Amino acid sequence: MGIFLYIKPYGRPLAPLVESWSAYIQALNIQYLEHHIVIPDDQSFCAAHFTCNDTLYTTDDQTHVLTGERANTVGFTFLQGYVWEKDADNSSNEALNAKSISQWLKHGDVENFRDSCNGEYSVVHGASDGTMVAFSDRLCVENIYYTEQNGLHIVSNRLRLIKEVLGTVDVNTENMVWLGMVGYIIGEGTSIKKVNRLPQGACIKIQGDTLSVQKRALFMYDPEIRKQAVSHLDHLLMQGIRECTRNVAVCLENVPGAPVPLSGGKDSRAVLGLILRAGGLEKITSFTNGFEEHPDVVVAKQIATYFGINHKINVTKPPTTLSSEDIFRKLAASVFQTDGMLGGFDARGSHSAENKLVYAGHVGEVYRGYGRKDADLSSVRAAAQMFHIIKLFDPANITNNECKHYFEKMLEERVHFYLDEGGALEDIPELIYTVERIPNWVGILRRHDGYSCRIINPLNTETFIRLSFALGRHQRNIERIHFEIIKHCNNWLVELPFANAKWDSRLGEYAESSDFIKEPVPVPPGIPTFGSWQTQLNDSVTLRKMIMDVISSYPQSPVWAYFDRNMVERSILKDRKSTHALIGLYGFLTLFFYQHGIEVPMKLHLAPKDRPLGKPTSIPIRPNGNNTLYVYNGALSKQMMGTRDDFVRSGLSRERIFETHPLAIRSIPGDNMPIPTQMRQPSTGTFSFLRNLVGFLSSTKHK
Repeated sequence: MGIFLYIKPYGRPLAPLVESWSAYIQALNIQYLEHHIVIPDDQSFCAAHFTCNDTLYTTDDQTHVLTGERANTVGFTFLQGYVWEKDADNSSNEALNAKSISQWLKHGDVENFRDSCNGEYSVVHGASDGTMVAFSDRLCVENIYYTEQNGLHIVSNRLRLIKEVLGTVDVNTENMVWLGMVGYIIGEGTSIKKVNRLPQGACIKIQGDTLSVQKRALFMYDPEIRKQAVSHLDHLLMQGIRECTRNVAVCLENVPGAPVPLSGGKDSRAVLGLILRAGGLEKITSFTNGFEEHPDVVVAKQIATYFGINHKINVTKPPTTLSSEDIFRKLAASVFQTDGMLGGFDARGSHSAENKLVYAGHVGEVYRGYGRKDADLSSVRAAAQMFHIIKLFDPANITNNECKHYFEKMLEERVHFYLDEGGALEDIPELIYTVERIPNWVGILRRHDGYSCRIINPLNTETFIRLSFALGRHQRNIERIHFEIIKHCNNWLVELPFANAKWDSRLGEYAESSDFIKEPVPVPPGIPTFGSWQTQLNDSVTLRKMIMDVISSYPQSPVWAYFDRNMVERSILKDRKSTHALIGLYGFLTLFFYQHGIEVPMKLHLAPKDRPLGKPTSIPIRPNGNNTLYVYNGALSKQMMGTRDDFVRSGLSRERIFETHPLAIRSIPGDNMPIPTQMRQPSTGTFSFLRNLVGFLSSTKHK
């Protein structure tokens, strides 16, 4: 994990900003970060990097600083994410570190680097002449944000750092309405006015006092691959499979024993096929979340038994394991950790003291077709209606009519943007998924999880992304690329039934036998679906009352210019809400909480540098100004040790004690913690929940 901040002043001194750099660390609210600060003698810029060990990289791997012979000449390269060469010798499966990236950029340009490498990464690179470039993978799974205001150029991969440097910022309420409207932000805007996300394929360059964003047309349209898709399709398919296999091979070599999530779907099956092709069967374990009767678990157990994989079933916990206060706190913590950018499906906000790697099937949706297969894509207006067709346009029905019409027009403008960039109407659903959802949903979710684990997406390679658009919507709808990946990796996986789905019969001409379409394993009636905040919001009157208390205390909120307050309250109070409606409502709550500073700055603990990766961590901690010791064990609960003798008797006496900010352990019963400034009371109105916030933050018991 690496979080970077680059500040380039123009027309104002750097020194006052540099003196505040410790506040930037505190703003992140993460323990066990190492920091590197690069400031040349002439103070022409400040580049800061906050890192910790993770599954693929040490802190030294993520940072490279080179001081020149002449005064004021200093070069640096900071890396976040993971990256490796596509065509490297398979006998040397190594991830590229910051030093090797620095050498690459010294002799080649950004586009050449991205063409030659795979992964999900963001890089900021400063040359010895003072020029800085920042770029990410072409999908922008690792986001970069930038702004040019108040006499400063600021670039970072964390919005909260930009917010901290600027001091006072304006919430981009209109932009965040997208969260309640479709579940994620459309476009390059962010939750802060005048701060943008770097678009896919772009690169930021700062030279002297000038910041420029070098944009490119939609990267997935490649004329050469379009030609080869007609004459050399098998070659392209095998090239993509080789690149995806290498994605797996690098991880298997560097992090053996990583868990593989298995389900009854096509993405996880394609990932497992790539692991088999890479010869990694002996190096993995697997898990499935759900109940024994669920088809995901049924199919996953068949796969694990057939291949002899050590498989674990994580049975979903009933909602009684989390109190309403816990859920509310997780919602507020999620707003803090994602900087208000995620209208995600679940409120996470959890701690972790474990570094691990998980193989995920994200990006596979690009190849499988997104949205309804029978969608009308004959005109701009029809294409812009895609979210209506999949019932994800204002799914909670809480925006006012004027807002609905306005955002429908904005979607039409976005379709025009795709067409101007070389896109096609038939590709609009997949373009929306690739250009909008991946950076603003998958990317930010991965950033959230990435603080304490490494999510690897083996299906992510530009060859397949470009090939899926070259093949066209028909081939995406029948899931041709998934079929080819699984077929070439293991034909038994082709013929095994899926959970609640099956292959398209039109794939018959590409199959090795006619016996590949099996009836799916159905979802039996009555299987409980609890285990997350959604069920709690449906089932808990207490939680709905807590949220209503917050909503009713801001009668003059700027949010009400877009949302119908009566409809919002009716939706919250309604006992049963559909999955789509819950997504829309959570998007609204993310916006509302962020708008009014209702955030819990939940501190995340990461494994200390000297601890072997992949193992749970028990960490002795002591809040500043407090002699009481606690043991943090990676779960939501903490154990109070009381005295040093208790600590020694616990068998952890060889561990060093970490001094922490009180918020790090604020949920331990009996602590008297102050209300964080982010959880300020509203100027108008009162409500019992926030009035008693100290009590619930300090006395929440995690069962």
